[in-house]
Amino acid sequence: MPSYLLSTQSLLDRISGKPEYAIFDWLKSQSTRETNVYISAVSIGVALSEIERLDPLKRDKYREGLDNIVANLKPGAILPFDESMASTYSKIKATAKRECRYVGGRAGTPQYTLTDADMMMIAVAMGKNYTLIEPAQPYHAALIGHGLKVETLGE
Repeated sequence: MPSYLLSTQSLLDRISGKPEYAIFDWLKSQSTRETNVYISAVSIGVALSEIERLDPLKRDKYREGLDNIVANLKPGAILPFDESMASTYSKIKATAKRECRYVGGRAGTPQYTLTDADMMMIAVAMGKNYTLIEPAQPYHAALIGHGLKVETLGE
């Protein structure tokens, strides 16, 4: 049975409670207790920090959404960031710097950027050899050749 890691973006989309996001259809096709669906602790941390930035009414709603998602995961489905993933993270960071395409003016601007938290979440997926579940992202092409497995939502 394949194992999946919800990306931070997929987690945030699910927490939002807006059924038009593709993650809702994908999760309906899965049973998180019968399928191997995981979330990185890094993604939980990012979600919590985003929730803290909201006004109090939204904050409570989104926190409840996150709590419900976590409660429906099987035990052990929140994955830590460990030493082996730190090594994978360093390779992802080097790849992203090397393969990021620049467009526009003399100095140019990156076509896409990955935050450290994004790269850590990707390192968890790659380190575990899990398929990352998320909407299409510009960095997918650069990292698929380096071991990232991804199932793109909404396509």
